[in-house]
Amino acid sequence: MANESQSPSHDGQHAGSHDDAAPTQPPRRRRWRKWIIISCVTLVAVGCGWYFGRHWIHRELTTESTDDAYVNGHVSSVSGRVNGYVLAIYCDDNDRVRQGDLLLELDHEPYQVMVNQRKAALEVAEANLAAAVAQVRAQEAKARSSWFTLIHAQEQVRYQVATIRSNLATLKLREAQLHLAEAEVARVKRLVDKQAATKEELDQRAADLEVARQQVVEAREMIHRTRANLGLAPNDENPTAVPPDLEQTYSSVQTALSDSAMALAQIGVPIPLRGLTPAGLRDKLEAVDPSRDLGQALDRVVDKAPAVKQARASVDQAREDLRNAELNLRYTYVHAPIDGQVVRRTVNPGDNVLSGQGLMAVRSLTDIWIDANFKESQIHRIQIGHPVEISVDAYPNKTFRGRVEGFSAGTGSSLAILPPENATGNFVKIVQRLPVRIRINPEDMTPDTPLLIGLSVIPAVKYEDQPTGPDAGKRLVDPGQRREPSRTSVPPMPTTSATPGTRLAARGEETTR
Repeated sequence: MANESQSPSHDGQHAGSHDDAAPTQPPRRRRWRKWIIISCVTLVAVGCGWYFGRHWIHRELTTESTDDAYVNGHVSSVSGRVNGYVLAIYCDDNDRVRQGDLLLELDHEPYQVMVNQRKAALEVAEANLAAAVAQVRAQEAKARSSWFTLIHAQEQVRYQVATIRSNLATLKLREAQLHLAEAEVARVKRLVDKQAATKEELDQRAADLEVARQQVVEAREMIHRTRANLGLAPNDENPTAVPPDLEQTYSSVQTALSDSAMALAQIGVPIPLRGLTPAGLRDKLEAVDPSRDLGQALDRVVDKAPAVKQARASVDQAREDLRNAELNLRYTYVHAPIDGQVVRRTVNPGDNVLSGQGLMAVRSLTDIWIDANFKESQIHRIQIGHPVEISVDAYPNKTFRGRVEGFSAGTGSSLAILPPENATGNFVKIVQRLPVRIRINPEDMTPDTPLLIGLSVIPAVKYEDQPTGPDAGKRLVDPGQRREPSRTSVPPMPTTSATPGTRLAARGEETTR
């Protein structure tokens, strides 16, 4: 009975266990199915993420970027180069201009008067130059005359020396005639003593003898006179004896030499008189001209005469004064120094402006760059020449390209006007940022997407790409490398004040006369 009583309960337990095992099989299948679905969804999500985000992942792994970057560029201040009264203004803020466009016009009447005065002064200076040349030409003629007088004086010396020799020959002739006359008197006297000749013949021979004596005296006196003319003392033993340098030291030669030196000094050839000789004077003159031609030498001397040089300098000064006046007249028309956009206009018609006063500014739309402030921990991967992709907040659908152009000489804080003082007891290290200049490719800058100064950008430097361009792969620019200079020019002066055309019409209400 006990067994019988227990069997139903045992059967009931087995029956209950079979009833509990039957419903546990379906939930397991549902769990596996759930995990399979989750895994598939995860794989699909990862695959989609990799497919659509692989470029972003690759960019994050191969680039250095920062959002502390801004567009920067040069701005050219427009200022007046002369003082004046503003007559007309042909532009306003935000107007685009090209280099050489007329921006404003100053009153040019005072400067036109100055130009006319300078022209008159130039004509006076040119007339003074002509007068100085004529005066020097007269002095040149006087110098030539003195030179020929000097030559004539030397010729006279030689003539006087030759005259002495001629007179000496005449003296010898007269002495021979005297000896002959004395012999004739003696012969006739003997004949008279022998009564072979008459008394009259003796008197005639005596008279001839006296004439011969006087002729000898005359010839001797002529030699003395000629020597006296040469400044020489009588010398009966050797009448023809003259100093070898008589042609240099003769008084008339010295007088002509002094006159020549004085005339040459008046036309700008200073010649010392002490120890001066005609030969030395000729050498000094011929040294002026390489051909050693005296006439050409004097012509060259005329060009270098002090009076002519002074007058020519006055002409040059008057010409430069005229050029300066014409420049000032041209400066009354103020032109755009570069291509760009007008900003900060501070002048209005009717203002009186001063030379150097800022009137407005023109900011370039092409000579621009990116100043990107990278963390110091990013700099070791960046080199000059690395390509850069630039995202601009203002143009989310366009990517600009450029290259790293250089690094700043110091971090932003170190180059500040008041750099921080870190020599204190408490110090907190702050990551520094170094400005890096990025040059934008010109072909990416279009009128539809202008990069204006101050726009926020996000540059991404591709440090794994090969650097290109000048100084590629470096961090410092070579000291010998120089940029092409940025230049502006002064356009020719407009013939009328209506040069800007439509801009003048647009600003017609801002024109005063």
